[in-house]
Amino acid sequence: WIWHAKALKPETAVSFRAELALPAGELEKAALIFTCDDSAVVSVNGREVGSQTGSKLWYTPTPVCGLERTNLKPGRNVIEVAAVNHAGTGAGFLAMVEATYKDGRIVRFPTNIRGWKVSNDGGKTFDVPVAVCPYGGQPYGYFK
Repeated sequence: WIWHAKALKPETAVSFRAELALPAGELEKAALIFTCDDSAVVSVNGREVGSQTGSKLWYTPTPVCGLERTNLKPGRNVIEVAAVNHAGTGAGFLAMVEATYKDGRIVRFPTNIRGWKVSNDGGKTFDVPVAVCPYGGQPYGYFK
């Protein structure tokens, strides 16, 4: 779980950005699973692929399958997230991209403070996010 260190007030919007470099080879399948406390819209290479808004709560992650057909490609891939913390108590974003190649290789790309950047000024400047907690840690625990 990651977030911006200075963006914990209610109705605070942040932007996440990560670059994923996939090795050459033919993708068999690729998927993304994500969740956010409280809402998020995720794009891969400029195309919206999923959202978590309204009544969908953080403990019900959003799966996005079929990225190998339309979004991910060998080389540089950009993941962008528009997220909002509505309540102001606790805020976090968690995601995992998994790409499986036809030769059996698997590449996993989780949220972390090294591979992701976060902005709270509309994407003008990006900072290193803070680690809220690891998956399974408090206050979130494990998915139900």
